[in-house]
Amino acid sequence: MPQWRSKYTIGLVVGFLVLGGLGSAFLKPPFLFSSAASPSTTFTPPARRAPAGDRKTVQCLGRLEPGRGVVNVSAGEGTRIDKLLIVEGQLVKEGDLLATTEAHPELAAEKKHAESQLKEAREQLEAETRRGKSLIEEADLAVRRVKEVVCHEILAQKATVRLNEAQLEEARRDFARSKTLRNTSSASREEYDRYEIAVSRMTQQLDVGKANLARLQADQGVALLETETRLATARANLLKAERAIQIDSLDKRVALIDARLERTQLRAPVTGHVLRIFTYPGERIASKPVLQMGETGKMMAVAEVYETDIRFLRAGQRATVTSPALAQELTGTVEIVGQRIYKNDVLNVDPRAETDSRVVEVRIRLDDSSLARHFVYLQVDIVIDVAAAQTAMVVDKRRALPR
Repeated sequence: MPQWRSKYTIGLVVGFLVLGGLGSAFLKPPFLFSSAASPSTTFTPPARRAPAGDRKTVQCLGRLEPGRGVVNVSAGEGTRIDKLLIVEGQLVKEGDLLATTEAHPELAAEKKHAESQLKEAREQLEAETRRGKSLIEEADLAVRRVKEVVCHEILAQKATVRLNEAQLEEARRDFARSKTLRNTSSASREEYDRYEIAVSRMTQQLDVGKANLARLQADQGVALLETETRLATARANLLKAERAIQIDSLDKRVALIDARLERTQLRAPVTGHVLRIFTYPGERIASKPVLQMGETGKMMAVAEVYETDIRFLRAGQRATVTSPALAQELTGTVEIVGQRIYKNDVLNVDPRAETDSRVVEVRIRLDDSSLARHFVYLQVDIVIDVAAAQTAMVVDKRRALPR
């Protein structure tokens, strides 16, 4: 065979072998290729937590919150902020003034005007009251004078009339005796005339006394009616003056303006720190609050406990709170064990952790809030000691067994 043909035959054989190897490599099943190319990375999702037997602790994630949570402070939507009297991070007391809205200056001026009107009305009422009371006292004094002084004059005149009647009776007896003596010629004519004149004079005096008595009695009735009318008029004038000066309506107007003015003021609902300010002077208040604040003097740790672990928790249990952001470990006491099941809000950074767990919120009162108040909404790790509760549950079950 020629030499070139042998070399050609050898080249064809080598080419077929190379093509066969490449074809087998590309036609190899995918799962065989992957298993040969890389190590196993099969991921098995973690199973849900199963109820534990004897538990010493319950571990969970949580967050730090103020005592009553973060409180939103807002005003009527659409108004503008006039003045802001605080800054972020400032400590305020409950009831402190935080901000005012644009209607505040106008209402404050209106309140001052209404208060000045009320003051003037009260001063006028006081003057009218003093004047009315003096007129009432004067009329009352006149009534008393008529009833007392004139009454005494009438009594004195009645006594005078009785005296005149007695004197007239005596003069008549003397005149009758002198008349008898004259008939017997034992009395003189002069004595007889003297007794006759005395009877006439006493009769006239009695008539004058009775006339004066009748006049005094008539004057008393007229004077009493007149003075009682003056007294009634004085009382009516005082009442009219009091009603003409509308103190009550002015009082209500000031109270109404004060209530409207109060709505233009934003006051602190709790004692704590201003966490964040959303709206500044000149900006219109929208759906979001003006600011947020929290009762940072009573910090809480809100633990999100798995629903399967909640049966181990009781109020009064001790808890430990830790986080890399905290300088030291915090301690606290379980205060409230929730009764509603939620979807967890605090997510673990571990990719194998459950992201749709059903949890119950448990609020833990921290022993010392001085450090935690700087870390509102900080994610923390919480360990709750449930050993005491476990022992109590076992004792209760033993007591419930029939003997």
